[in-house]
Amino acid sequence: MKTKRSYYLMLTLIMVAGLSTTSCVQNDNPIVADVSSGVQSNKAKEPTTDRMGVLVTADVPTAVIGTFDEGTTGASLVKRLPKTTASIDADTRMVILSGSMFDNMAAALDPEVMKAAVRLTMDGGYICLTNPTNEQAGAFGLTYLLSLLALEEADIEQLFDITSEEAAEAAQSSPRLERMKMRMANMQRVARTRADDEDMDMNAPFAEMIILGSNDYFMQEPFVENFTSYVSESDENGNSTDPQVVTGKMTRTAAISGMLADAAAQWLNDTEKSYQQAAARRSMTRASGSSNINELMNASETFTYNGSICFTDDDASTKRRNNRVNMKVSSWGVHNIDANKDYYYLKQNVTLCMGNRNGSKIFYPTRGEDYWYNATNFGEYNRWYGAFLSKYDTSMDLTGSGSIHLEAAAPNTDNNSSTTTVTTGTSHSTTETVGITWGASGGANAAGPMGSFSVGGSYSVGTTNGSSFSVGMSQTTKELGVKKNTVGTKVAWTYTGALPQYYEKVGDRISYCHQMPAAILVNDADVSQEICWSVDNPSGQYTVNITSSPQTAVLMHVYKKEDGYKNAPRKYVYNNDADATYTHNLLEPNRAMQSWRMYITIDEWVSSPIVGAQGELESNIRNAFPDLYASTFRIADKTATSLNTIGYIVKASKEIMTKNVDILQSYARSWGIKKFTIHWRCDDRNVTTREGLTIIAD
Repeated sequence: MKTKRSYYLMLTLIMVAGLSTTSCVQNDNPIVADVSSGVQSNKAKEPTTDRMGVLVTADVPTAVIGTFDEGTTGASLVKRLPKTTASIDADTRMVILSGSMFDNMAAALDPEVMKAAVRLTMDGGYICLTNPTNEQAGAFGLTYLLSLLALEEADIEQLFDITSEEAAEAAQSSPRLERMKMRMANMQRVARTRADDEDMDMNAPFAEMIILGSNDYFMQEPFVENFTSYVSESDENGNSTDPQVVTGKMTRTAAISGMLADAAAQWLNDTEKSYQQAAARRSMTRASGSSNINELMNASETFTYNGSICFTDDDASTKRRNNRVNMKVSSWGVHNIDANKDYYYLKQNVTLCMGNRNGSKIFYPTRGEDYWYNATNFGEYNRWYGAFLSKYDTSMDLTGSGSIHLEAAAPNTDNNSSTTTVTTGTSHSTTETVGITWGASGGANAAGPMGSFSVGGSYSVGTTNGSSFSVGMSQTTKELGVKKNTVGTKVAWTYTGALPQYYEKVGDRISYCHQMPAAILVNDADVSQEICWSVDNPSGQYTVNITSSPQTAVLMHVYKKEDGYKNAPRKYVYNNDADATYTHNLLEPNRAMQSWRMYITIDEWVSSPIVGAQGELESNIRNAFPDLYASTFRIADKTATSLNTIGYIVKASKEIMTKNVDILQSYARSWGIKKFTIHWRCDDRNVTTREGLTIIAD
């Protein structure tokens, strides 16, 4: 028994002695590195199958001309469409074509099919071209222009009593023709920014997809296997490196094609929805008495570009994620004839998508602030956390002839809500919705053709009596700091976020930690810029130069499995995609004024003429169609003798009045009139065009 007690006593003393020894070690070196946790090993792989993230919910029955290889973006978009046919029919609102149909200028597409597709865009529909090369895009553009020219010439010849030669000359100045030329030039410049040299490879990808609408168009950056970006670093001591060119490589998967198709599907949904919302908004804005042109009328043109974001992965490679930058540029242009002055207003909405896109990630979260991912190929830096948005640079500048002045731009450096009104005075512009275009006269009486009306019961189209632009931000993104820099007519904005910092948590052990990033740095970051210029003595078209450059960052540190290891070296690694420059020609505002009048002639009576009946009939029609009928009205056009604006007014008026011919017939019968004609006539005798709409009551 004594032996056992001695044994237990000795064991207890040894245990106490052991504890005492450990305590002495802690006092000598109180901090021990945490080596038992902190490594996150379950980094998810990129998806390889199409997740069908966005479906087309807009009412756009689509004719799919030809076939598309499985796994391509074209085939992925077709899967997202609710209704497709193999040919164009009465319900078709979009046509999808493959770039290969325009290979080597070959006539792989029936000219009549191309004309029907172009007619869709004239009437508010869409034409989509998938995966064209530079050469195929050029052939498509030429084919489109030739088809459009033929259709415009036929329309003008049918609408007015003029010769074929006069119709051909008038068609050459068609705003739609100018719009298409401008679009192709703008998209070609965007494609050229991706080229390594001045000479473009005609077999290189032009775009993943382009979609042309009446006054909105979409261009998607093409998928490329090999790409470049620029990588730089900064450490905790403020030391930084110059950006170095790095290359990356990607392999197309069904998931990538699907994400690219998601962008096109989302654009179709948003564009169709915006048309309907704009109609309701304009009605409310007019009722409120607002005089802001950018609130009263649709943009003259809206361009949407869909691009990618690069980041540095945990193995030091550069990764690229598609469908991550969505930039929408809307432009308005008006002209003040009395002052001989143009005004251009642009709004740029950019969404930088850093969040999880159906399993595709840029930012990889961790279980806690003391968890990191293992890093390789960074030298001694072996812990990685990221990636997050670190900076976004963008700028806008206007170039052209005359004297250009910067009137206003927002946001300011303080990033506070603000509004500036730029007064344009009595100005004249062009607006188009659902294919109907005419000159708008800001500040003029909004009666008759100067008003707005409903076409097909869906969308409101028309003109505005606005006399100013409103430039400012009602809401700002406070989570991002912004610095505004103005040099002459150019304004640049730099947005930055507060990057998560490295820190060490000291207790019984050291934990090597990172702060959690702000939500906006790892989800969708929305930024908006607005700018307005004026131009004295303008001439021709003006060009806006836009730059756009998102930057990502990852946080790294050096981990060592050493007792008492503190103040670990750390750094940020930044990754910039190649700076994109978008050079856009803006639509030229109408700078000439025309005076027109409407009147009625009685062609045939039921029996004998009735005194005063003609005036009463005219009054009835004016009251029934207040947005269409006016004794006198003024419109803006490209030249003093152009037929573009009046052509659209007459065409739209005839269509609406013909649909409601029973109203006109009823009025005529009530005054004993069997047949009458509504006339449009220009006060300028150099415009010899006469046009009428004849109504037969019986």
